[in-house]
Amino acid sequence: MAKSDPSDPSFRPPPTTSNKPRRRDRILNWTNATFGSRSSRQDASSSSTVAVASAPPPADIATTPHSDDSRSANSPFKSTTIATPPSSNSPVPLKGLDKASGSTPKTGSKQTASPINQQAELNPTIFPENISRTVSISLPDFGQRIDSTAQLVHCAHLLQVMESPSFSSCSPPSPESIKSIDGRPLRMKDLDWIRQVQEYKVVEKNRIQQLVVSTVSEFISSPIKDSEAIREIVLVGPVLERVHFRLLLTCFLSSFDSASMLEVEKLQGVVQLVQDAPPGCLEVDDLIRILEIIRERLESTSSQSDNFLFHLTLAVSRVLNCMADMKVKDLDRVEQHDPLRTALAGLKSDSNPFLRYQAIYAAQALWNVPDNETPVECFFRHFINVTGGLIKLSAVMQLDFNSLAGGAKDIQKSIADMYEFVKSGVEDIPALMEDGKELGGCLRAMVGSGRIHPWYMSLRGAEDLVRTGRLADLRVWAWEAPSQGSYLFQWGICQLLGEIAVDPSWGMNSQSQSILFLCEIFKISVHRNVRRWILTILDYISKLSTLDTSTSDHEEEAIKVTAAIARDDLRSNEYEPFSFPYLLGRRLLLPTASSIIQKVNKTVALEPALLKIQIAVSNRGPEFYAQLMAKAGLQDSGDSLKLLEERVLTFLGGKRQIMLILGDSGAGKSTFNRHLERKLWSEYHPGGPIPLFVDLRRMENLSDSEVKKKLRIDDLKDDQIQELKEYRKVIFICDGYDECRQWVNLHSRFRDEGWKSFQIVVTCRSQQLTPNSNYRNYFVPRTEANLTESQASALYEEAVIVPFGENQIKACIEQFRGTEEASKEVFKEGAIWSTEEYINQLANLLELVKNPFMLKLALVTLPNMVGNDMGTSRRKMTRFCLYEEFTDQHFKKELRRLTDQRPKMKWDEEKAFELIENGFVLHGIYFSMRLARSIFMEQDGRNSVEYSTMDNRGWKAQFFGLKTGAGTKLLRQSSQLVTCTIQESNSSGKGAAVASQTTVYSFSHRSILEFLYACCLCDYMQDSRIEEDFSGGAQYPTLSSCLESTDNPSLLAGHPLNQRSIVSEHSVVHFLAERAINKSEFKDQLQTIIELSRTDETIAVAAANAITILVLAGVQFNGMDLRGIQIPGADLSGGHFDSAQLEYADLTDVNLSRAWLRQADFGHARMSGVQFGEKPSIIFPGLTSMALSPNGAFLALGFESGEVRVLNTKDWSTRNTLQGHTYRVLHLAFSSSGLQIASGSMDTTIRIWEWQQESAPSRILRGHSSEVNAVAFSPDGHWLSSASDDMTVRVWDLDLNSVMCTFEGHEDEAWCTAWSLDGQQVASGGKDGAVNLWQTAFGEFERQLWRGREPVCSLVYAPDGKRLVAAVGNDILIWDLLAGGDPTVLEGHTGDVRAVSFSRNEQWIASVSLDKSVGIWNGRTGAPVRKLYGSDPGYVLAVAFWNDQEIISLDWRGMLRFWALGSGAARADMLGIVTGPMAEGHRDLVETVAYSPDGKKVLTGGPDRCIREWNAETGETKIVTTTQTDILHIAFSPENRQVAVVALDDIPILFEQVDDSDDIWVTGYLGAYSAVIVAYSPCGRWVVSGDADGALVLLDRLETDAEEQLLVGHRNWILGIEFSPCEKLFVSWSKDQSIRVWESETGVCIDVIDFFIESLSFSPCGTMVAWSVSVERDEDGLDASDVLPEIHLTDLRWQRDIHVLKGHKNLVDSIAWTSGWIVSGSNDRTVRLWKELRDNETGSSTWTCAAILDDLAVGTVAWNPVAWPLEFAIGSRDSSVSVWTVTTSGGEKKMMSEDDSEETTIQLKWGSIDRLETRGARFTNAVGLDSMQKELLRQHGSIDDAASDDDAEEDEDEDESLVRRVRVADLADTVPYKEMREQ
Repeated sequence: MAKSDPSDPSFRPPPTTSNKPRRRDRILNWTNATFGSRSSRQDASSSSTVAVASAPPPADIATTPHSDDSRSANSPFKSTTIATPPSSNSPVPLKGLDKASGSTPKTGSKQTASPINQQAELNPTIFPENISRTVSISLPDFGQRIDSTAQLVHCAHLLQVMESPSFSSCSPPSPESIKSIDGRPLRMKDLDWIRQVQEYKVVEKNRIQQLVVSTVSEFISSPIKDSEAIREIVLVGPVLERVHFRLLLTCFLSSFDSASMLEVEKLQGVVQLVQDAPPGCLEVDDLIRILEIIRERLESTSSQSDNFLFHLTLAVSRVLNCMADMKVKDLDRVEQHDPLRTALAGLKSDSNPFLRYQAIYAAQALWNVPDNETPVECFFRHFINVTGGLIKLSAVMQLDFNSLAGGAKDIQKSIADMYEFVKSGVEDIPALMEDGKELGGCLRAMVGSGRIHPWYMSLRGAEDLVRTGRLADLRVWAWEAPSQGSYLFQWGICQLLGEIAVDPSWGMNSQSQSILFLCEIFKISVHRNVRRWILTILDYISKLSTLDTSTSDHEEEAIKVTAAIARDDLRSNEYEPFSFPYLLGRRLLLPTASSIIQKVNKTVALEPALLKIQIAVSNRGPEFYAQLMAKAGLQDSGDSLKLLEERVLTFLGGKRQIMLILGDSGAGKSTFNRHLERKLWSEYHPGGPIPLFVDLRRMENLSDSEVKKKLRIDDLKDDQIQELKEYRKVIFICDGYDECRQWVNLHSRFRDEGWKSFQIVVTCRSQQLTPNSNYRNYFVPRTEANLTESQASALYEEAVIVPFGENQIKACIEQFRGTEEASKEVFKEGAIWSTEEYINQLANLLELVKNPFMLKLALVTLPNMVGNDMGTSRRKMTRFCLYEEFTDQHFKKELRRLTDQRPKMKWDEEKAFELIENGFVLHGIYFSMRLARSIFMEQDGRNSVEYSTMDNRGWKAQFFGLKTGAGTKLLRQSSQLVTCTIQESNSSGKGAAVASQTTVYSFSHRSILEFLYACCLCDYMQDSRIEEDFSGGAQYPTLSSCLESTDNPSLLAGHPLNQRSIVSEHSVVHFLAERAINKSEFKDQLQTIIELSRTDETIAVAAANAITILVLAGVQFNGMDLRGIQIPGADLSGGHFDSAQLEYADLTDVNLSRAWLRQADFGHARMSGVQFGEKPSIIFPGLTSMALSPNGAFLALGFESGEVRVLNTKDWSTRNTLQGHTYRVLHLAFSSSGLQIASGSMDTTIRIWEWQQESAPSRILRGHSSEVNAVAFSPDGHWLSSASDDMTVRVWDLDLNSVMCTFEGHEDEAWCTAWSLDGQQVASGGKDGAVNLWQTAFGEFERQLWRGREPVCSLVYAPDGKRLVAAVGNDILIWDLLAGGDPTVLEGHTGDVRAVSFSRNEQWIASVSLDKSVGIWNGRTGAPVRKLYGSDPGYVLAVAFWNDQEIISLDWRGMLRFWALGSGAARADMLGIVTGPMAEGHRDLVETVAYSPDGKKVLTGGPDRCIREWNAETGETKIVTTTQTDILHIAFSPENRQVAVVALDDIPILFEQVDDSDDIWVTGYLGAYSAVIVAYSPCGRWVVSGDADGALVLLDRLETDAEEQLLVGHRNWILGIEFSPCEKLFVSWSKDQSIRVWESETGVCIDVIDFFIESLSFSPCGTMVAWSVSVERDEDGLDASDVLPEIHLTDLRWQRDIHVLKGHKNLVDSIAWTSGWIVSGSNDRTVRLWKELRDNETGSSTWTCAAILDDLAVGTVAWNPVAWPLEFAIGSRDSSVSVWTVTTSGGEKKMMSEDDSEETTIQLKWGSIDRLETRGARFTNAVGLDSMQKELLRQHGSIDDAASDDDAEEDEDEDESLVRRVRVADLADTVPYKEMREQ
């Protein structure tokens, strides 16, 4: 039965149809067509080309008739129509020989189809040109070690090239003129290598030849010849000399022949060795022997798998092709030729199409190797074969043999024509018929084809084209070859294209084009199985796991995707891929390692040891790992977050050498490192980079011996470690840099220890960088002689792990819910919480669980903490609480484990367990606490304890010794410890080796160690009673017992809190601060310790620790008596000590950075080594400009007078005074050498000063017609550029003292200029808003980089020259000059940016602005870091980096300020480290402050778009919500149930409290109109909002269906709305300079007052109003100095001003009135407290300024509505929020008479103020302050010894106000005012 697809055994033909010819008819038709007239046969034989073209395919092809299937010999493909093969049951008409010969078929005869679509066009995009394969092999330097066999072979070939005539004839040689081994042209670096070794050619040749010979010898001698070795050794074949080649070939043949089973790799190796044999090395007998061995295998493998048969047949084909190429002939027909032909004949009918094709191909290759039969012998044998063949045919076809015999004459005449057919063998016919083909077509193909079929010869030609890289010729050949329509030819071409597609050496383009070529063949081919073969190839490519180890993942994936897309596009129900179990490729895969060459090089065998490590790492169970997000640096804003893993893998794929990963404790650094280790090992391939996890926490020092010790744990020997150092690339994954307690440069240490090629990924906790002024010094590679600082920085990369976002938290919860731990341990087979339930429970913990460790703790502990009560949100949760619960659950789990194991315990273990079973959890925690304490006390907190069995004494033996009791052992095994064991051998005294064992113990996470140590310090278990201590150590007294025992003060001195300073242990202090917040008893104990330190200096360490903890806990010491306390070394940074008494205190080495010390008294205090975090400023009257020398040693100052002064920055002495300019010096610049100074002046000249030698200018440059605004030296110092008000930029030749070129292009004054790093470009900017670039080489305009409306005040190139930074208006613009595109815009300043500067290491950008601030930005990402405000700031004009951590700024008053970016805790803030609850706060100015009606909370908001809630009593804060735009106003409803929040360009948002909790959330919107301010009436019925256009909206809240009432009148931004206490009216005021009075009930405007005010407040009784008068302004927007602000108190009953309050020096922004008191905030940076004094006799009253708060950037003020003593809140422009209490010496008097003389004081209650403040502080006789510190304190307003109280009083301005008065006469007759007057 014929089968359409022989490869499918399940195929059954469909039912036959009525028009199908009977089998006999089909055979007869074939017979007539084949044995037709003589003339037709002669025509067929006369045109071999046509006959070949008409040959149908054997066995696998079905063709279909086409009505227009004519074919042109010149262009066979003219149409892209896809021919559809017929169904398997349709007859296949024969293509007559008459048509083949060109004759026209008879009328009515059937038109037959060619097996191709003959009108397809050539696709010109496929292989447009000939291209050679590429090779990427690195070449060693002369004498350098050769690491791979491929490298060795390439070098040997290049040495052969050197001696070739083609090389010597090329002068100079070019890559195209010389070919490599496989025909590819050489690369330029190949020629460079040849030139390099030419001088030592003999030496290098001998060395390489010896390596080649040794490689062969090593392979031959090795008893194991695995696939890797075979792949490696066959590479050497082409470069071997004859003797060594033949030895290798003999070894191969012997090994192959002796193997009992067929080894495919060896078979392929033999064939590849033969194919690549060097000339003269291969003999004919070798090939014959190989052919015999393969034939024998082929004959004996008939019953084995198709895989063996396929590879054997493939090998036969290739060996025969080699024989044909060597022109081998006279092969013995009987012994060799016929047996092989017989073996192949049986395979040509196999159902496997791949095996069948190879068999047919091999048969053709066999015909190509002639046998030794003579022509006569051939004639007679074939005559017999003809007869026998016809007899066979008659039997097969059921023909009448007698009729055939009668035509013997005809047979004899046709013998010549049938000769080739008969010689092909009648045996082929049944095999070819199995596919349902017409026998006539098959015979006709054999008749006309000749002994060698043209399709075979065409394929050989195609193979040669591919081998020589002539792909363009291959494209043409595939279309125009004589046999291009042949099934076999198309199959072979497809196989060639598939081999190209999987070979990366062809390049990605050629690979893709070969896939496209396959698609084109699919379209034009009509052979069903060819199409299926194409689909099979595409499917094979798309599913390959690895195309090649040398290709990149990106290219590999692209090829696979291309193949997959092509497969899916071509695939259909009719065409499906075959099952293809073989490899597509003619050659063996390249070896993944060079094990033989390593042995030859005497290389240590690393791979087995590395394999063990790889297996060990993969066997470790995966940890709970969540994907971490990271930003680019500590100062990055986080706008461009990426996966940390992605950042690290990108780093590892690049050229950078060290990457620092920073993160807080618990951020997941160690877990990520382990994950990275697993990932890199899982992707490891022999010879690739080796990931080595280095636990720095367990290292005593960062020495090479410690690294080796770690590697020995992984069973690496010393010689293997040396091999790693010398010859392998290593990726060091260093975990816990901060925990090794050694601040050394890792990169330098590894390099100095001999590691040649490495990359470092190192993690460190952010907090631990605080004490170091420049942490990058410990990670950036140290500069070498040929490496600049910028280049060294380019080798360093940084990433900072950011807290989890909401989506990450949800993803982690989902991951945890699916773990076995969740189901069996946490929920104990109960219902697991859903993600939503977890999220609800975590609602109040979101700020706490934003890192993996804390989140995991919460997920594990929360279910047990909550129990049946799901209301956990009410609980105050902290890190301490979670660690506490986690530790408790851990020991409970251990207790269950031990209980289960009790039956298996030893006798002593069981007895010990009985003693501790009831209190096991307490015993376990106590044991762990004691161990943690010992670790901190004995080894400085290093979380790694190494205990050797040889050490039986000391503190370690108490916990880990062999002689410890069974109870201690149980507790140790149950603790949260991980262990690692090292086997060592030590020499005894007699020389004998004594085995010892060292075990390394460490807590599973350092934070657990820190928590347990914190528990020791806070008497965590003071309420527990532990009867027996199984640790065997001495117990220490509890903190409570120490404080209770007043008769024995030494007890406290022995407490752990007093034994070690924990100031630098940030995590420990943080745990204790949380304990102090939640445990008032502990807080009281700490305060008691501070008190006791007054009289007991032995507890000074405990006192320093105690006050450090309390400051971090947010405890404020305002007004406290701290006289005589002894707290040396304490960290009080950010602490608040307003009005505190610190006389005689020991403050040695105390950190007071950012401390609020207003009015504190430090008399006689010991203050040596105290740190303030700032330096004093210096004022130079008339100072207008400055410049720092490149090394920061000198500072040049320019003055109004034209003088230039040079100061030595070491002692600020004047080094030289330069005279010459006649007017103001506008700009200064140092040359790169620092030896010259250029100055530009308003006198239109530029002067060049050799300032170290003389005071007169060396050169005066004249040419500008107006003032010179900027000057800049070129990098080489030979040129100078200048920018002037004359709108030109000039470039001066300083050697010729003349103008080189003048650039004219600015349309207004040119203000700034800068040089590019290469000196080829000058940038300029000016008042016209343009940034222009100019080419200095040609003096031409290059391009305009920017054109805007705002002026360009400053320009600076980055130190690496790749970026240009400009100060444009209020913004900073940064251009990437290499990438191009739009600039990055840095926003943040609210005034014009006057100058920008880059730090030398590019870490920072500093900017100064007319908003009186200095801005610090991340130099790489542009992210804002912080704004710096000084005391009494002015408009800042210039800035320069003194060094990478300090800057100098100049303001308009001539004040130089010095800012230390890396000083102590100030640095910590810049790094984003939270130093306490009060460290939280707004990131921008505070726009609005509102007290809740009950006075318990304060809400604030501003441009940072965060609404913060503050506890009015303690100052604790949290973010309530965020908005999309800037927050402008917040208002509470009077019933305290609703909050209205107004955001820019948005409708007011309503928040509502739904119960007594503190939670509030969005409930809706207030109305339908956007607003800028909102106000509630005192009764809560009405609410009014105002918008930016002046419209008001009135809403009646009682009327649910009431519509909003739009009140029109104002024409500009509504500044304020205030309801009167009587609620019947409200007042609004606007920027349109009007005040309007409205009735609340009706919304009617009852009065309009045309006047501009800033703020207004009603008196509590509502009869009076206080309002501030706005000052006049000049045209520049600056405050007019001749007008002073006033606050008017107007009595609404009598329509007149009762009082005018004077004193503020600038406009008053905010006024708040409470009974007897008014507080006002002004732009003069003061808050004034006004007190009412009442005359008891007359009842009249006066107002006086009772107190003043200075140096506050006040934005808004508000009174607490219920608190007593009185308190008010301030929201400041410096982003701080503070609450102040008002006290009087007379006690609780709200109003005082004029006779009272009580003193009023204002004291800070709490605040988020984050700057140093010493105004009013006294340092009388303080000891240890140096002159610089004293000057700093004086500048900050502290009172020195000689100061008097009168100096601090504020003068009152008694001049009559020039401000217009409010018109109130028209209010007299209004109804509301009449009623108020009557009342």
